[in-house]
Amino acid sequence: GGRGMFSALAALFGLLVPPARALVVTNFTGVYGSYASYNGTGGSVILSPKAHSSIYVRSLVDSFFIPEVVRRADMEGGNIQDMAGVASAQVAITLLEDVTSAGTWTDTVSNALCGRGNNEALEAWRKSVSESLSHPEGYVLTNCENSNYNETIVQEQPAFFHITANSEKGVLFGLGRILRDADISANGTLYMPREKCYCVANAPKPWNRVRGHQLTRWGFDFNPWPSAMKQYVHDLAIFGTNQIELAHIELPADVPRIADYSKLSESLQLNLSLWFPLDLYMGSSEAPAQTKHLLRTIPRLNSIFVPGGDGGIVLAPKPFLEACEGLAKVVRGFHPEAEIWVSAQEFDSKNMTDFYRLVGSNEVQSWLTGVAYGPHVRVPLTEFLRSLPNGTLVRQYPDLCHTVHSQFEVPAWDPAFAWTHGRDPVNPAPKQFHHILTLRENSTYVSSQHKGGRLVGFGGYSEGAGDDLNKMVWCAGAADDLGAESIVVQYSRHFFGSQAASLMKEALFGLENNWRAGDLSSAHAISVLSKTLRDLEAAWAAALIGGKQRQKNWRLQMYIHRGNYDLHVGLRARFERRVVQKARDVLIKHSTSGGNSSSATQALQEASSLLWLPTPRGVKRSISLLERRLSELTMLLNTSVGLSVIQSQSPGLAMSSLYANFSDLYYLRDRVGKALQLPIGRRENAVRKLAEETRILEKGGYLDLLGSPILSEKMHLDMGEGSTSDPSFYFTPLQATTLRPLQTDLPIAWQRFAHPFYDYIMRLKYTGLSRGRAYNLTVVRCTIPEENNQIRVSLRANGELVHDLDVAPYPMAPLSYTIDSATIGENGVLELAWQRETGLGGNGQGGFISSVKLQEIFQ
Repeated sequence: GGRGMFSALAALFGLLVPPARALVVTNFTGVYGSYASYNGTGGSVILSPKAHSSIYVRSLVDSFFIPEVVRRADMEGGNIQDMAGVASAQVAITLLEDVTSAGTWTDTVSNALCGRGNNEALEAWRKSVSESLSHPEGYVLTNCENSNYNETIVQEQPAFFHITANSEKGVLFGLGRILRDADISANGTLYMPREKCYCVANAPKPWNRVRGHQLTRWGFDFNPWPSAMKQYVHDLAIFGTNQIELAHIELPADVPRIADYSKLSESLQLNLSLWFPLDLYMGSSEAPAQTKHLLRTIPRLNSIFVPGGDGGIVLAPKPFLEACEGLAKVVRGFHPEAEIWVSAQEFDSKNMTDFYRLVGSNEVQSWLTGVAYGPHVRVPLTEFLRSLPNGTLVRQYPDLCHTVHSQFEVPAWDPAFAWTHGRDPVNPAPKQFHHILTLRENSTYVSSQHKGGRLVGFGGYSEGAGDDLNKMVWCAGAADDLGAESIVVQYSRHFFGSQAASLMKEALFGLENNWRAGDLSSAHAISVLSKTLRDLEAAWAAALIGGKQRQKNWRLQMYIHRGNYDLHVGLRARFERRVVQKARDVLIKHSTSGGNSSSATQALQEASSLLWLPTPRGVKRSISLLERRLSELTMLLNTSVGLSVIQSQSPGLAMSSLYANFSDLYYLRDRVGKALQLPIGRRENAVRKLAEETRILEKGGYLDLLGSPILSEKMHLDMGEGSTSDPSFYFTPLQATTLRPLQTDLPIAWQRFAHPFYDYIMRLKYTGLSRGRAYNLTVVRCTIPEENNQIRVSLRANGELVHDLDVAPYPMAPLSYTIDSATIGENGVLELAWQRETGLGGNGQGGFISSVKLQEIFQ
């Protein structure tokens, strides 16, 4: 019967739910005037319309997570908003007594006409219903029953919805699904779309049992506390999240707020997990006592996740697992059913082999629940699963927040975005992450015939609410098997209202597409985003989004901020890059037309005049207006939710890097200026060097800029499997930039790169080379101060060693080699292959190659 969460909900209504089947009927469209009464028959609870009932309404809203916009509606003085023209929408909740009741209720619910059409469709529906009602988190939703369904007058009928489940969790997720499919009008009215037949029978797949998200320091910064925190957890639950994991905790300071999360998780029957590196337990003499105090204080703890790297103490597998066993005993002394998860992050090949062996031992199996797979694991997920002992449970740990130097990088991201937004931006990427989720649900990973590790879900890594949509995509996609567009529609409708849902969907996909347009100089990407943002801002101003409380809709503010930021960067990039290209064209024209020292001076002077042209008034004004709007939105966000909640690693929404250098404008101003100060006789050579940075000037030459987002600028780079099938880049050259622009005396091309990831071999392939000819090879290797500079890389040409393992020079300088004619061979084919030192652990990065120039040597 109704216990746990369900009884708690009834208690909020001032009701007692008897231990029999309970039926709850709520009139959602009359939500401002609904009231509850117990009818005393058959254990049913009836909620019927009545005025002056704001106390019940608030309880209903707080318990059933009706969106914040509804909660803030005007209910003072018992005023009921005008519901004219809106059909009443009701929800009945049937909580089955036990799982064996599912068979009986299968027939009952199947009579809802959801399986109409033919016997095959009916049987498929009945089977789906039966499976859903036998699942601990399954539910069945219908809104059309045989007894009152009339297709000819459906538009005039009340929309009556029925949730059937065998557990409180099933009720919770079923109600969440209805709320996602519901419409919210601009004035806060919640109503259901009028569909002829709403039929959903859902049960999460076994490989999606755990659907969690990690909240790092930002999870403790919600303001006001704890109401804002509760609202966000409610939002996650509506979209199918069943686990909250707190990370980067500080003891004992965070104990009270961890306890708040624990109490909330208990009331909602969500799992609570802690990311718990070993230094929290054994990093100081006070750590063991602080750990026990925490465990004693919190009422609910379902699991802990102890990382083997990428945070906390890093040990070899044997002492690591021994320490985890000790911690497991302490945790289970307070929470006996708590699961214990570990990871193998940053292990080298020897430690990985040892880890696989030890995890399969009886001793470790006696206390270990499973293994988490996430960033900084040196093998792809397929190999990881295959290498684990049979039956080992595996929980994914996907990085949903980072865009560069991360697990799932934005492919070929324009450096203008990378160097302004940074690594932890507002990054709605529904298509990318739904694709990754779907990719990891294919038979390679979840087949019943699969030997080795077995996927049971995920706990997403997050450093703020900037990846909010990505969280919802992972959970709703996993819980309800929905497509990316369906989830974005639900997200848009739920958080922004039905009137703005279509526009918000366009904006959210537009923000993702804008980062995947390749070269930002393209006018198309900017113009599409610009129009969407104008429409969005107009809708906001007209109160079509969020009603009276739109100033507090932080999600809306966040996405409009991101869009305006993109426009600002785009305007700068288009102007600066066009100026730079015109200046380079002048220098290239001189170098290819047989100029002399005198004409070199003229070319330098012409290039200088172009580079120092003032920004056009219209561009300058637009940039200024965008900056002002960004400042306004930044202040609004800091008030409505707090900047550290959006981005915990770099609070401030990247405003400090808004004017980061991402073009060669300042570099060329400096170099051209210095060239004009040279003696006239040396200026010709200076012009030629500048021209050759981005263009081959002589016949028989090739230049590849490996970090360019433009494919034509890296034609010889073998792209491997590609990011579509290999989103973590284990078998694909990983193309990225430095985390921030380096000094301005380096060309941008030197600060972008591609590199081999872990043991992958990165290749450049040339065909049609001149037979019997030698070639000069010039390579620029990017060196980032204090980052991965000791990673050694070797280079081979057609299998012949060009140079053995060595580190890149610092300061950066071109490296020259000779490829002799015998190496190239008679077929005119050359393959250059770079490989890092094999077997290393860490994050897999290093050995950055920026540009490769191959030039035929003429005798």
